[in-house]
Amino acid sequence: MLSRFDESVKDLKKSLIIKPNNADALSDRRLTYLKIGNYEKSLDDLNKSLEIRPDNATALCIRGMAYQILNKLSESLADLNKSLEIEQGDILTLV
Repeated sequence: MLSRFDESVKDLKKSLIIKPNNADALSDRRLTYLKIGNYEKSLDDLNKSLEIRPDNATALCIRGMAYQILNKLSESLADLNKSLEIEQGDILTLV
């Protein structure tokens, strides 16, 4: 299973070489990193994605969850609250 994730990361890296500011590719890669437990790399991609689209409620929510896993609770709370400001009642953030 890990090899599929590795392949996914490689493909997304190629995509980002061609188009470095592709927020969707960054978002997909961050999810892959999350699934394999590489939270720091996931945070890097989330931060880059949010530089491109700062109002992306889903990215804020996922970053909030990653911060929570890393026990960075104040950062987590800030991102989750901001996500809810953008998408009020978002079920992903509320869970």
